[in-house]
Amino acid sequence: MTSIRLDSVVHRNPQISTASLVDELVMLDVDRGAYYGLDDIATYIWEQIETPRQVADLCGHLLEVFDVDQQTCEQDVLELLAWLHDKRLVLTDDGHRPA
Repeated sequence: MTSIRLDSVVHRNPQISTASLVDELVMLDVDRGAYYGLDDIATYIWEQIETPRQVADLCGHLLEVFDVDQQTCEQDVLELLAWLHDKRLVLTDDGHRPA
C-alpha cells in the first residue's frame, strides 16, 4: 500500500463518478472498470476531501465530530486513505496516481 502520512495532503480524484444509495456511496472508476462502496463514516471522510486537505487536519475535525480516540482515528483514517489511494480514488498533493 501507498504511504499516506498525517502530513500528506489528499483530495478526491475528479475522474471518479459517485452516486449515493440508501446507506452508502458508490464509486465507479470507468478507466479501470472498477466499482467500490463506502459506508457512512467513509462517505463522510470522502465529503471532507472534496478539496485538498491535510490528513492531520482531517483527523482533528473527525475527533470533534465523532466519539473516537486520537490513535484509533488516525490509524483508521490512514488505512482508509491508503486503500482509496491504491485504488486511485484519491490523489496526494503531488498529484501522484498509483500504477
